[in-house]
Amino acid sequence: MINGERRGPFRLEELAGAGVQPTTYVWCKGMADWQTADEVADICRYFRQHISDLMDSSADRSPLKVETEENNEKDLFTQIDPEDPYIFRRPRPLIDETPDTDIQPVSMLIPAIILSFLCFPPTGIVAIIYGIMTRRAWAMAHDDNRPDMPEEERKRLALDAHDYSRSAKLWTGITFFLGLMLYAFLLFRN
Repeated sequence: MINGERRGPFRLEELAGAGVQPTTYVWCKGMADWQTADEVADICRYFRQHISDLMDSSADRSPLKVETEENNEKDLFTQIDPEDPYIFRRPRPLIDETPDTDIQPVSMLIPAIILSFLCFPPTGIVAIIYGIMTRRAWAMAHDDNRPDMPEEERKRLALDAHDYSRSAKLWTGITFFLGLMLYAFLLFRN
């Protein structure tokens, strides 16, 4: 399906020239339903090989050359023309999500307790447990009564506190939404 029209059939090597992109829906014999091109292993494998062949065989193709600035290599894919129909776009790199261990994480203990009573107790209890674990790990990381604790251990405990905080937020949200679904079910049941 290209621009809302059924086209083809095409051989693998004809797909890029026909305008097939990663989000283009494709179908062939043996497939139960239409799928996007990036979900079909044969198409992905062909395009990866095609990109590899382009990089190996064409030394004069400047967008694929690695440029250096003060011995820092840049990513090959940041130099590729986004309009090139032969190149599948690469997803953006993940952002480093290492928390600042100097900032105390939110334990979500009070909202977890309230939502446990008002919404859905089973998941609320899990949120409460993670809230307690957040507070304990943070308190242990900043315990002045233990000056002999290595700095690496303090940092690990602070990172654990942030991880527990994320889990507490997740389970608090789950509790809230399960409670909403339960109330909606009870409301529309009558």
